[in-house]
Amino acid sequence: TCALPILLGPACAHVTAIDVVTADGELVRADAQQNADLFWAARGAGPGFFGVVTRFYLNLLPRPKVMMNSTYLYPISVQDEVFTWIADLRPRLPRNMEPLVFLRRDLFGHPGPSLIVTGPTLGESREECEAALALLETCPVLDRALVREVNGMTELDQLLAGGEETLY
Repeated sequence: TCALPILLGPACAHVTAIDVVTADGELVRADAQQNADLFWAARGAGPGFFGVVTRFYLNLLPRPKVMMNSTYLYPISVQDEVFTWIADLRPRLPRNMEPLVFLRRDLFGHPGPSLIVTGPTLGESREECEAALALLETCPVLDRALVREVNGMTELDQLLAGGEETLY
């Protein structure tokens, strides 16, 4: 889980060119001007791409100074309240936060199905991230949270690994 897609756009939008071996064995460069069809396809085809990319050319962006996250685990019995709240809250959230809600069994030692609400946040300061994360404290059933981990400092690799391990 990571706030980058909302704040900076999807990763594929920052690929400026690729070197690709086509199905007929030809090595070509593809970008917006040359072999644009291959370039377009590579930025959205996923595992179905019909060539082998040997090099990516990327537009790199500055690393955020601060990365924080809050995580809440709610019992399935409050799912209506949680989903209604997050849907209402979503338009007011800052672009540097990506709120996520997942439904899954066996999270944080809770045996049954539950909801995990998390909000990875990227910012220029701890105060900026804490202000964004404070919005997750407005859940009307906050007192029913089974787990409440608030304002934890994190790094991008922790966010990605935590998402993989916990959710996939």
